[in-house]
Amino acid sequence: MQYRNARDLCLKHFPSDPARFYGPAAGLPLGAGILLRDCVVAVPHETEVRYETGVGPALILTHECDIDPSNDRHFNDLLLVCPIIPLDDFCVEYEQEGGAGSWGGILQAIAGNIVHRAMYLPPFPEMEGGGIIYLNNVSSCRVAWITDLSDQAICSLSARGLQMFDFKLTNHLFREKAVPLLFGR
Repeated sequence: MQYRNARDLCLKHFPSDPARFYGPAAGLPLGAGILLRDCVVAVPHETEVRYETGVGPALILTHECDIDPSNDRHFNDLLLVCPIIPLDDFCVEYEQEGGAGSWGGILQAIAGNIVHRAMYLPPFPEMEGGGIIYLNNVSSCRVAWITDLSDQAICSLSARGLQMFDFKLTNHLFREKAVPLLFGR
């Protein structure tokens, strides 16, 4: 881990016990709260009007009943995931734009749940520093691309972790508009 001080800053401001944030994924069906390795994700290109695809860690957002392969119905072929930005990658990008340590203020605000559109995930197996979920970057993935859940699942959010994430997502998507809207006629 390159940015141990960034991880320590995040953990200092994280409002929950990081040791109780995750649980095992073994035995759980494919669904909300599972962290995956090698998940296919799409992200908007930095300068061109197109998406790029890649493979990396992601958190599943779609409820398990909506993607259960034994539940034969329409619209169960895709799931929503949120890519996880490794903390080190986040810090490197911020330092390239703003200089050494420029990530300090934003990381403290993200870890302290002050930033509505992002959430800090404390360290978990395979990500010693933890990661950042950017809620404006949700991607579709084919259920068929998750070929072996026992191999691709890193862990799962615990009940407490999922509760914190659900609150964050609900706040991001459903908080009141800054400018009141007119009623329709």
